[in-house]
Amino acid sequence: MARGLPFAGVGETYEVGRNYLSFGSVFYERGYLEQAEIFFRIAEKEDPGGAEPLYGLGSVYLEQQKRKEAREYFERAVKSATDYPATLPNAWNNLGILAAREENTTRR
Repeated sequence: MARGLPFAGVGETYEVGRNYLSFGSVFYERGYLEQAEIFFRIAEKEDPGGAEPLYGLGSVYLEQQKRKEAREYFERAVKSATDYPATLPNAWNNLGILAAREENTTRR
């Protein structure tokens, strides 16, 4: 560990691991939807109660025009715990997009 760092430190404080949610996000942003789905699924297994992996999966399915699957994951996301403040509003927004695409909106 000391050789890999440009400064002295305490080895016990470093956490070694992968952030599958970040990997999924990077693949999604670059248009690699199948790879993004794989990493979001792994992230979901690591954080089963988290909204972010569910939101990521919903986004992948929305992009793939798989509306039923996208809705399922967005609905689960809005009922889950979130670590990032934008996750829930974005999930609600995407549920609105799905409703509009299916002309399932009501006017008041």
